[in-house]
Amino acid sequence: FEYFALFFKMFTKPILIHHAIASFEPCPGIAAKLISEFVPDGKVIGIDSSKDMIEFASSKFPESKYNNLKFINMDATQIEFNECFEVVFSNAALHWIKDHHPVLKGIYMALNPNGKVIVQMGCKGNANSVVEILHDMINHDKWKKYFKDFSFPYGFYSPEEYKEWLIEAGFKVLRIELVKKDRVHNDSEKFKGWIRTQWLPYTSRIPESHREEYIDMVTNEFNRRYQCNALSMRQ
Repeated sequence: FEYFALFFKMFTKPILIHHAIASFEPCPGIAAKLISEFVPDGKVIGIDSSKDMIEFASSKFPESKYNNLKFINMDATQIEFNECFEVVFSNAALHWIKDHHPVLKGIYMALNPNGKVIVQMGCKGNANSVVEILHDMINHDKWKKYFKDFSFPYGFYSPEEYKEWLIEAGFKVLRIELVKKDRVHNDSEKFKGWIRTQWLPYTSRIPESHREEYIDMVTNEFNRRYQCNALSMRQ
C-alpha cells in the first residue's frame, strides 16, 4: 500500500476506488479511507455491489467526518460515471467478476482524458494447487451432489489477454505484469481459515453441518499432495 500511496499523492482530483469491501478489507472501506488521506483536496468514491457493505462503510466513515470520502452502491460491471475521475483504483476485487469487458468500458468512460487506472487482481494460475483440489472435490462421491450446475466463478486471466482487452476498451497500456507470490500459512488451522473465508463459492455450497468436514478433506489432500509443514502455494 505504501507503493500506491506515492502514486496517489500526485493527484488532487477525484479518485474512484473499486474493491470488494466485505471480502478483502480488514475493515470495510478502510482502503478508500486511507487513500482519501493522501488527497485532502480531492475526492475519493468507493463502490461495491453489496448494499450492506456500503452501508457499513458509510457508517464507519461518514461524510460528516470524512468530507472527501463517499461510498456508493454500484456494480463494477455497471459503472455510471462520465469523465469524473483522474484515477481509478481496484485492489484484489476484479477476479470475482468473470466478464471484464463491461468493467473496462465503464472505467474508461469514468476517467478524465489522460486519466489513469491501476488494478491489482488474481491472474491466470492463481492458487492453482488449491483450485485443482477444489475441482477434484466436486467429483467426489460425498460432495458432488452439492455442485450440480457449478461453474468456475473467478476471472483469472493472463497479462496477454488483459492487454488486448485494455486496448480494445481504449486504454494505452503503460504496464501490465503477472507478479508471482507465494502465500504461506504457518499451520493447518490458518490454511483452513483461508479456505473457509476466501473460497466461499465452494464452501457455501456445503451444508453447514458438513462444511468443516469438507474443509478438513481439502486441507488433508493438500498436505498429502504437497507434503508440506507450512502450507504454501504460488499466487
